[in-house]
Formats: sequence, C-alpha cells, structure tokens
Amino acid sequence: MKIRTKFILVIVLVHALLAALNILLMRERPYLFLFIECLTVLSVWISVHLMRSFIKPLELIIRGVESIRERDFNVRLAKVGQYEMDLLIDVYNKMLDQLKAEGVMQQEKNLLLAKLINASPAGIILLDYREQVSMINPAAAALLQVTPAVVTGMLLAQMDNVLAQRLGTLETDRSEVVQIDGVKLLKCTKAGFLNQGYFNHFILIEELTDEVFRLEKRAYEKVIRIMSHEINNSIGAINSILDSCLNYKEQLAPADRDDYVNALTIARERNVKLSTSMSDLAGVVSLPLPVKSRCDVNALLKKVHALLYYHYRNLPIEWIWELDPVPLEVELDEYQVELVLINIFKNAVEAITGKGYIIIRTDHAAQTLAVYDSGNGLSADTATGIFFPFFTNKKNGKGVGLTLSREILNNHGFAFSLKSRDQLTEFMISFN
Repeated sequence: MKIRTKFILVIVLVHALLAALNILLMRERPYLFLFIECLTVLSVWISVHLMRSFIKPLELIIRGVESIRERDFNVRLAKVGQYEMDLLIDVYNKMLDQLKAEGVMQQEKNLLLAKLINASPAGIILLDYREQVSMINPAAAALLQVTPAVVTGMLLAQMDNVLAQRLGTLETDRSEVVQIDGVKLLKCTKAGFLNQGYFNHFILIEELTDEVFRLEKRAYEKVIRIMSHEINNSIGAINSILDSCLNYKEQLAPADRDDYVNALTIARERNVKLSTSMSDLAGVVSLPLPVKSRCDVNALLKKVHALLYYHYRNLPIEWIWELDPVPLEVELDEYQVELVLINIFKNAVEAITGKGYIIIRTDHAAQTLAVYDSGNGLSADTATGIFFPFFTNKKNGKGVGLTLSREILNNHGFAFSLKSRDQLTEFMISFN
C-alpha cells in the first residue's frame, strides 16, 4: 500500500470518529458540538495541507527514481520550499550531475577505445566470460577471413579456421608465434581484464612477417656476399691454374693424356657449377626493383608452360587450364614474374610422383591466380620453413627458388600463400 493511501485512510478514520462524536453531542451539548465541529473543519484543512506537503515531495522523489531507472540524467527536481526536502532535492540534483558527467566521460572513452580497436593494424579479439567472441576488429577479421557479425557469440574452437583453432588453445598471459599459409608469421598474445565484475580475455595478433623477413634478408645478404666474394676469388685462381695445367697436356705420354685432360675438365666444370650456384644466391640479394608494365597474366602463363613443355612432355601429368575468359591484365615486371611462375610450375611437377594433374586457374573479378597440384602435399615442417633461404627438401635443391619468388612478389606488393588442403597443394597469388 502506498504512503499516500495510508495517510488518506488515517485522516478519514480520525474524522469519521470526530463526526460520530459530534452526532452524540449535537442535542445534549450544542455549544460543545459547535466547538468540535469547528475543530473538525480546522483538522480537515490542516490534514489536506499536510498531505500536500508530504505527497508532493514524494511524487518528486518517485519521478526522480524513475528517471534514474531509465538512465535519463537530464531530469532535475525543483525545490518545494521545505528545508528538509530542499536539502534532499539539492543532493539528488548534484548526484544526477555527477552521473551525467561520468556517463558522458565513459561514453567518450568507450567511443575512443572502439575507434582505436577498429583502426589498429594489429588484430584484436575481445572474449566474454564464456570465452565467446564479443568483438573482433577488421584486422583480426581479415586474418581469420571471417565476417565480424557472423562470428560474434561463437567460440574460437567452433570456427572452421586453422588460425582460430590455434588461438583457442592459447594460455592466458602467454605469447605464441603462429605461421599461416606458409608465409605469414603472427605473434598471438592472450591476456585478461575485468569487465563489470567478470574476468574476460582479449587476444592481440601482431604480424611479424615483414619485420622477420627484413632481418632475415639482412643476415643472409651479408653471408652470401662474403661467400660469393671468397668463393669467386678462389674459383678464378683455381680455373686459371687448371687452364695453365691443360697447356702441358702435350708433354704427357699419349696413354696418360686423355685421363689428365678429363680430370682437369671435370674439376673445371665443378668449379663453374659452384660459381653458377653462388650467382644464383647472389641474384636473390641483388634483385632489382620491378619495372612494371601492363601484362596479360593468362598469356604469360601459356608462355611459361610452352617454355617448360619440352622438359615435362613425357611425364604422366595432366595440365588442366581454367583461365578466366576475360584477360587478367596486371601492372607487373614480366621478366621477374615469369621467374616466379617457372618456379611454381617446376615445384608442382616435382611434387607429383607418378600420375597426377596440375590445375591453373585465374579469376578476373577477384584478380587472383591459383596453381594446384595433386602431389604429396606439404608436411608441417616443410610448410613452416619453405620460404626461408636455403631451405629445401629436394636432393639437389639449393633452397633459393621460393625465396626468390617471395622477394619478387613482395616487391610487387602481391599477397600470396602456399598451403595443402583437400589433397591438393595450392599456390595462390592475389594481384590486388
């Protein structure tokens, strides 16, 4: 029951008793009757006045409580002219001013934080207390290749994504370097924070690819220059001595002459091969910047295939062409990209043992080139180091082909990836 209703009931009850008493005194004591009647009227007036004095402030308080409940901090209470109530109203108005100021400040901070998260080049994923995604910024969505609206409310383990699966196993306050697509290196860190009394987590994803490759290139450039300088100097001197030795072949007995010449010739050929290998390594270091021109990728693919066809024509490999009928014209250095395509085709062919097939697919709308092979696929160790210098799993490989391809594609600004899935190995290049 409301206070107003109780107050009215008490007033009615008291005045009903006074009215009954007046009826009893009306005949026996008329003067006392008149006095009590006047007293009753005065009491009614005083009661109505007191009720207004009590009820009006209560209504104001109720209105203020409702505004707080609705989080409307713009409502202010007017003073009623009563000292006690005016003190209460003054405190209430100051409280609302403080709440409004804090609310505005909190909204501004949240807005700034949201803009910083969305603009951050690092991927950021916010998780709620149930480890479900509550927010994901564009950088993280791009790395995970997901749509924020779709994955919000999902567990990382529920996403059909290798990176998301790895992120789901991260331990709190721990960092881990993850490699995806055989190219990108990501530093993933999981940490916690308190939100409304609940302990939540966030995951920070920083891409280290460019920094690691830059440091790596600086290191192997120095090594290759030193090796090239020392070996070429030595080879030059050795070949000069061998050529001088060949001039003395006529002084040998005819029975020994052929063996002598063959031994020196083989030694010289080995030196030439060693010099060629060093030149290949030096080519990775001294790669010039691309000189771009408009080029049809579809035509370039056919040209590279024609160059390699003579070497691989007898292999039981089927070449499947799925080229977009619209020419895929891209600004690129034709010579350098040709080297990349030759390396991709050679690796695809060498990955296939026995019968198999290679699919070459272009997409004009997406501006992509994809080469698939039905070979043995990439092992975990191979996928981790395949683009690193001198890494190879081939018997006579030098480990520079994919390193050179990586340098060329990076210099062009083309994104690329190499991964095995669905029993196929895919090398994808995006020209966007």
